[in-house]
Amino acid sequence: MKKRSNCTTTRARHLAGLLLAGVLLVCLASPAGGVPALCSQYGDQAAFLLPEINAMGGTGVALYRGGVSCILNPAFLTGEEGTRLDVGLSFEQEHEDRFTPLFDSFDSYVVDTAIATNRHHYLDTSFGFAHRLVNGSQPLVVGVALTDRLSFKYDFEEEIRNPSPYPPNPGEPARDVILQQRSLAVDGVLRALSGGAAMALHPQVSLGAAVNYSFGTRRQARTLRDFEQDPADLSFRELSEFKLGGFNFVGGARIELSRRFEVGIAYETPLEVSGDFGIDYY
Repeated sequence: MKKRSNCTTTRARHLAGLLLAGVLLVCLASPAGGVPALCSQYGDQAAFLLPEINAMGGTGVALYRGGVSCILNPAFLTGEEGTRLDVGLSFEQEHEDRFTPLFDSFDSYVVDTAIATNRHHYLDTSFGFAHRLVNGSQPLVVGVALTDRLSFKYDFEEEIRNPSPYPPNPGEPARDVILQQRSLAVDGVLRALSGGAAMALHPQVSLGAAVNYSFGTRRQARTLRDFEQDPADLSFRELSEFKLGGFNFVGGARIELSRRFEVGIAYETPLEVSGDFGIDYY
């Protein structure tokens, strides 16, 4: 009876330790950041990565995705036993609101009022092809993919109005009259044309490599319409265009520890792009 009691106590301690570790992991998890405007400068992968990939830390290195595995982890191409063709269409919806505090005549806070409300929708596409060239104990599989890797798309508009609650003096704008209209429109996609191959060294071990050629054009338009002529008209329109292009490489490994447990390891070299940049200012 004494030995059973000790065994039960040990199991209870282990269970309590696991529960405590789980609670700590949940409490220490940091929130995800929503930064569409910042992502538009360098590209945003939110539309490219699928929900199940996002659930795995945004990597997807342990998932077979057909020809798209050339980008994520080419070693998983060995999961193809014949020929596979994938065509993907993603729909992205971005909502962005901006608020400013409203005070009464006694300088007391009343409520936050919306000064800008934006609703925009974007479409992205992808294509993947995988084919097994060699069968046998060490199969060889090749893959090709064309994906919208980084999306620059972002739009924002706002109106600046006169917030003064007092009757205007001669020559001053009336309350709520539009003083300025501002807008920022970014367009373009950095696409990746990828080709890779993978070989199974063992039924449970695969290695793969791929090369990515990324290309695209990022266009940006900044506009300010100034309706206040005194002391000067600040209106302008700035148009910029950046044509991008560059190569990088991906290497990966797949290890099947059991029928239900696989490990994926991948490394992607940094992408350096170059191209022509032009800007027009009116």
